[in-house]
Amino acid sequence: MKHLQFFFNEQHARKNIDKHIRDNQESHLKLACEKILSLKAQLEKQEKQLKSFMVCQSPGVFFWKIEPFQEILEAKDPNRLVSGSFYIKLPGYRLQICLKPDPKSCTQRNLSVYLRILKGEYDAILPWPFRKTVKVSFIDQLYDAEDREDITISLSPANDKYCQKPIGKTDYHSYPFQTLLPLEKFQSRRYVVDDVLFLRVDISE
Repeated sequence: MKHLQFFFNEQHARKNIDKHIRDNQESHLKLACEKILSLKAQLEKQEKQLKSFMVCQSPGVFFWKIEPFQEILEAKDPNRLVSGSFYIKLPGYRLQICLKPDPKSCTQRNLSVYLRILKGEYDAILPWPFRKTVKVSFIDQLYDAEDREDITISLSPANDKYCQKPIGKTDYHSYPFQTLLPLEKFQSRRYVVDDVLFLRVDISE
């Protein structure tokens, strides 16, 4: 008799659970969606923090793999290319490289190369203005490394005031370091291979 009573009690409990699920299916689904959205927001925040705290593997050297480079150039009005932000060392300055190809309509197309100084975690203890030597190299991907001829340019500030510590609402100063590079240079040698361009940034005292 006890076993029979237990059976009926278990069946009753299962029916109550099934009824609860049916009656509250919409609210459960809503809670699940809210949880997923919350987790997604947390992951996006963590990914942003990781990108913001990218540190160069070698002090003062940053590498950037750009693809699909040729496809970007073929656009009628190419978008600006922006690297992830990086620190040249810790504690150090938080920086970012930007490239902007001229539109296809230009007679002589150039590639504008910029260095941004962004707000960083260590700004309060760093010397200002930023007065580092910045060199940007577009790497020749020739098989024999000894025969490579990288395109190397130096970036110098247009105005010393833009090298001061970023403050206020803006996250960065407006391109204090910039220069122009003719795009036709990339048509020679092996700077672009399989639609990939490698860029190296060297920053020294």
